[in-house]
Amino acid sequence: MFKFIATYLKKFKYKILVYLLMAIFQWGSLLLIPVIISKYIDKVFYDKISDIRLIAVFIAIILVWGISSYLVTFLLNLICNYLAHDMQIDAFKHIRKSKLKEINVDNPTVMTSKINNGAFLIPAFFLNTGVQALLSIIGLVIILFVMAYINKLVLLATLIILGLNLIVVKLFKNILNKINYKLQETQSVFFAALNNQITNIKLVKTNVWFNEVEEEIENSFDDVKVAFMKKTKVDNTYKVLIESFKYISTLVLLLIVADGMLKGNTSVGDFQLIYSYSSIALGYLTTAIGIIPSYHEIKTYYSRFKEVLDIPREHNGNMIINEINNISVNNLTFGYDNKNDILKNITTNFEKGKLYILKGHNGRGKSTFLNVVLGLYEDYHGEILFNDESIRDIDLYDTRKRLICKVEQEPKLINASVLENLIYGNENYDSEYLSYLINKFNIPALDTIIDSKSDNISGGQKQKISIIRSLLKLHNTNNSLLILDEPSSALDKKGGELLIEEISNIKEDNIIIVISHDELFEEVCDEVVSL
Repeated sequence: MFKFIATYLKKFKYKILVYLLMAIFQWGSLLLIPVIISKYIDKVFYDKISDIRLIAVFIAIILVWGISSYLVTFLLNLICNYLAHDMQIDAFKHIRKSKLKEINVDNPTVMTSKINNGAFLIPAFFLNTGVQALLSIIGLVIILFVMAYINKLVLLATLIILGLNLIVVKLFKNILNKINYKLQETQSVFFAALNNQITNIKLVKTNVWFNEVEEEIENSFDDVKVAFMKKTKVDNTYKVLIESFKYISTLVLLLIVADGMLKGNTSVGDFQLIYSYSSIALGYLTTAIGIIPSYHEIKTYYSRFKEVLDIPREHNGNMIINEINNISVNNLTFGYDNKNDILKNITTNFEKGKLYILKGHNGRGKSTFLNVVLGLYEDYHGEILFNDESIRDIDLYDTRKRLICKVEQEPKLINASVLENLIYGNENYDSEYLSYLINKFNIPALDTIIDSKSDNISGGQKQKISIIRSLLKLHNTNNSLLILDEPSSALDKKGGELLIEEISNIKEDNIIIVISHDELFEEVCDEVVSL
């Protein structure tokens, strides 16, 4: 974990250096304030004078403390947010190039929770909890030396209290770690259930599944409740023991110092200093000891974050191709769980200049077949060739980016204007061709903002946007592959005819594969491939 976070901390080393300097000023100021007050009390009590210099020093220290405290908080938030952003970006970059089959194991909400919790809490632990614990240990050592100088019995009592606290922490360490992990897992499942209800709210309302979704949420919350109650009981027991030691130790220290005052060995100022330092020391002790359960808790967040980063990367070749003239599929077999094969010994060919209809009953794996051909799933048996080259050798990121266009059955649109959705992913598009497609498919109100769920436009408009986006990309290059998954399912008859007309115009220079039960496509297709 230390090596992992160090790679991120190095990026902001100068900001972190300033932050550490300010943290030291803040810490040092708090240690000096009781000393100045102690000296001032002795001056007033024994010398009967009010030392203006001590007052000036006190004011200066307060100013240093105030400025440094502001900068510590500001820099901590700034750096932690920068670090969290970098960690989130790296995690999602990894996901984008990880095996799709492995990504789908986790609920999206659970995976996002793992990333966000780790990204925000791990940097905060090292920069805040870790730094404060280190300064607390140093401060505790300084205070012990001061107390030993004033009264050695105070030092002995403090060391005994420290030992008892460490025993308590040792006893609770593993218990806290297991309980924290269990709570985080159950919370993630609960949040996923809440997210699913919001995501599927239209379906819930349509079918009036109010009782069903409520039962699902209640069941997942029951697990959270049990885990939370266990954590609360253990946390409270731990805190009560620690606080008990704190108050008992304060009483012991006061009794020892009071005895010294009665014997004339301790001044009034020393009494005030020991009283203040005993309170600060116990705070330091709590912070220093608290690093242990905090460390185990953050290890849990790190483990969950690493689970995302440990998702196996997908293979991607390095061969660059500039056209797709033919696709050969030989004895293709594939299944999601490596037990039940959805695709079995499929052999077929696709050639440039032809329109293919992919047919088969529901559940026969038509969409899966195309996803495997595109290289989205690599754990297949058999052979897939582009231009007689295995796709395992080809740079499929480059190929899919430049040469492959796909119209999804359920188009995914972004929360932006209609125009921005039309050109999304097309950096160098032909504006004249775009205008032609917009007019042909009758896309109105280009400045309309599509909401996050695309609920403010019709299914037909969504499908048209996806179709135009793919055709616009295809227009930049020839000898490419166009895949359309049920492209006319939300189109009216005229829209379907316009689509067929357009793909017929571009068929000569491309391979076009359509999944459809629409008879209009069967009438114009060159071949039917049955699965």
